[in-house]
Amino acid sequence: MEEAELRACIAGLYIGMTLHSPIILETDCTFVAAIFANEFDDRSALHDLKKEAWSISKLMDSFRVSKIRRSANEVAHLIANLVLIIEWM
Repeated sequence: MEEAELRACIAGLYIGMTLHSPIILETDCTFVAAIFANEFDDRSALHDLKKEAWSISKLMDSFRVSKIRRSANEVAHLIANLVLIIEWM
């Protein structure tokens, strides 16, 4: 599930880049929020996706992450599940 959340985040970041305005990433996923806390160097299976998300965020002039409760982020959770289904197809 972490991979789906991360892929949904990356998709949203690419959309956010085109807006040229401040971006707030709201996530209920502690795993995703931690990626943006600081630069990292790990060897996990998701390393490349983590690096891509972090790198995209650094291209934005004004970007911040807001960790919210899952009950407040139902739409993002549904999108993440959809991304996971599409990846498996």
